[in-house]
Amino acid sequence: MIRQSQPSMTARDVCRILFRHRWRGTLFFLAVVAIAGVGVLLMPRKYQSEATFYMKPDFRVDPAATNETQVVAFDPEREGEMRSIVTLLESRLLFERVVDALGPEKIFENDLKTAPLDIAVGSVMAMIPQFGAKSEKIEREKAIRLLMKSIALDHAKKSHVVTASYKSRSAERAQEVLRAYTTAAMQQHLDANRNPNSFDFFLEQESILKERVREANQAVRDVKNEFGLVSVASQRKVLEDHLSNLDREILATETARAAVDDNIQTLRAQLPFEMQNPDAGSALSVYSIDTMRGQLYTLELRYRELVARFQDTHPQVVATKEQLDESKLVLNQQQLVNELSKAAGLRSKRNALEQEIAATKLKLNAMNEQEVTIAEVERKAEEATASHRLVVRKLEQARIDQQLETGHISNLRLTQEPTLMGKSLSRKGLLIISMALMVGLFGAIAIAYASEMLDESLATTNDIEASLGIPVLASLPQTRSHRLSMN
Repeated sequence: MIRQSQPSMTARDVCRILFRHRWRGTLFFLAVVAIAGVGVLLMPRKYQSEATFYMKPDFRVDPAATNETQVVAFDPEREGEMRSIVTLLESRLLFERVVDALGPEKIFENDLKTAPLDIAVGSVMAMIPQFGAKSEKIEREKAIRLLMKSIALDHAKKSHVVTASYKSRSAERAQEVLRAYTTAAMQQHLDANRNPNSFDFFLEQESILKERVREANQAVRDVKNEFGLVSVASQRKVLEDHLSNLDREILATETARAAVDDNIQTLRAQLPFEMQNPDAGSALSVYSIDTMRGQLYTLELRYRELVARFQDTHPQVVATKEQLDESKLVLNQQQLVNELSKAAGLRSKRNALEQEIAATKLKLNAMNEQEVTIAEVERKAEEATASHRLVVRKLEQARIDQQLETGHISNLRLTQEPTLMGKSLSRKGLLIISMALMVGLFGAIAIAYASEMLDESLATTNDIEASLGIPVLASLPQTRSHRLSMN
């Protein structure tokens, strides 16, 4: 019967169990460590090769910067381009190129499987019957999938660097495969960003659009020559300024005409009715009017002198007064004639100004219609010029791309060639040994405890008391001679 464990166990009991079954635990520990060591020794070695891709950043001016340093090296918009680069490096077409260049055998590394463990596994696999013949397409597909799993890419966020690594049983093979991968990646990047026919296409389009620009500019010149215009905006401004001047002249003419009408009314009030409508054609000159004013002034002086010397009934006084009154009437009548002539002239001037305004407005209306025609041909000329400029830029870019393709130059650079590792990776071996030590230690403890649980012998006084139900009075230690006699 299996002995039941005590409800409580002390540290002394644990030490006793481990000491009692120490040989079993030690043998298990040594066996696990030995098996792990043999496995590590038989395990094939792995070598790693690394290469680094670098995408040249686009330096741009940061308009939000407040200091003098406004040039930023990283453009957030290029993060999408970096993701495109990583996607290209992970594309299946790239791995197909590598497999086709090297062959599936170098990816499977059958020629490098010379380790004892590989030989043993190969012997076992050789005894397993295969169904169906091997197909080159199937082998190629397996090699492509294996290569896609074997090449690792490391790309940090907001970084222009991508690191590619590949592990192989041979350092030279790892370097060879990774070099084929980097060469195919650079070529595929060039192929993805180049169009071999773009230069010829844009060259043809540039010639066509150049002729279209020439025809459009000639149409603009013909229309302007037909309308007699150099610049619609400047000609419009001239007409508008002229129209404004005409409006001001009409206002000044109306003001002068109002003043003349007032003078006419005043002069007519000073004349008898039969002299209020004289012939306007008999107007005198200003000089004549001034001469008459001078003569009238002389008569007034003489009349005042005679009045001071003689009585009002004196014949000389009466004759001088009649002559003075007659001269005033003649002068007022001549002034009225002149004012009537001025009023007629002002009316004629206003009519001429109104006709000039009407003609200017007709010119503006005609210019509006001409402006639509000119704007249409100018718009076509601008569109042709813009298209030609765009094609010229595209043509220059295509020429540069053609030169870059000839020189195998792109913004993706291989800054680190595939490395050749002189020492194999040992981190997995150390991990296996560490795990073997832990498994061996805990396994030894578990074996000792299991052996104690399955042991039906009475080893302690507690076992005796629990089994027989009587107390133990004394216990004697087992001597070497007794152990030998028992054996």
